[in-house]
Amino acid sequence: MVVARSQMAYTEIKGNTAQFPPDGLSPAPAAAARHLRCQNARSYTKYYLRFWLSSCRAALAVSALRIVRYCLRTNRKVWITMTYHDIKHNAEVNELLKKGNQNLGLLGFTDHSQAHCIHVAETAAHILKKFDYSAHDIELAKIAGYMHDIGNAINRTHHAEYGGLLANEILKQYDLSVADRITIVSAISNHDESTGGAVDPISAALIIGDKTDVRRSRVREKPKASFDIHDRVNYAVTDQTLKINTDKKVISLNLQIDTDICSMYEYFEIFLNRMLMCRGAADLLGATFKLTANGAKVL
Repeated sequence: MVVARSQMAYTEIKGNTAQFPPDGLSPAPAAAARHLRCQNARSYTKYYLRFWLSSCRAALAVSALRIVRYCLRTNRKVWITMTYHDIKHNAEVNELLKKGNQNLGLLGFTDHSQAHCIHVAETAAHILKKFDYSAHDIELAKIAGYMHDIGNAINRTHHAEYGGLLANEILKQYDLSVADRITIVSAISNHDESTGGAVDPISAALIIGDKTDVRRSRVREKPKASFDIHDRVNYAVTDQTLKINTDKKVISLNLQIDTDICSMYEYFEIFLNRMLMCRGAADLLGATFKLTANGAKVL
């Protein structure tokens, strides 16, 4: 009877295959086998993943090499993306600005350094932003504003046109459309009052940013007795504020001038044409340009 029951219990347990490992293994070796299979699976996965990544890197490297070889063979440039930040750190642009500023210093002109160019770029951007121009147009104005005086490295006379030609060659290495490059070149080439004028919103903002940069800090360090009229006019400006009223569409330049240093007549002898140029630029933007000096409306 006991033998029969034991045989029956053995038969029932044996029939429950879930309780027994395959191939007659005991539970401990079976668990070890499963663990080994999992480890092998993970190892194979890692191996194939590393192989796939290596293949991708190799393919990218080969593609890049082919592109470079193609550019060298066809005399094409490798295009890179460009922003205002990039042009500010362009070695050629900065060397041109540095040389131009040195040349103008020897000729007796006020500061035309990177500080002036940054001021022009940021003022032009501020004007376009106030009048709801696109971020794209604002970026173009900043680039043109920073580069606008590179032509001084060649000669002060026609420096705007020289600057445009230089900028055209420099900008060819960047990822700019032809239309954008020509817009920047045109703005630079038309910023001088003797030969240019506003031709589009980019050039208009650049002109206003450039011509309204009147401040004492632009005068170079030298004895006051040696100041020429340009030095006296800038040094006499004790305060300058450019205000933009978008509701009334008015751009106002407000100056405080020390008339003991510079008479109002001397100021207008130098700046009248520049202020008239600003008025034309503001008109293109659909606005009015106003100038006040010592609280009195002048233009």
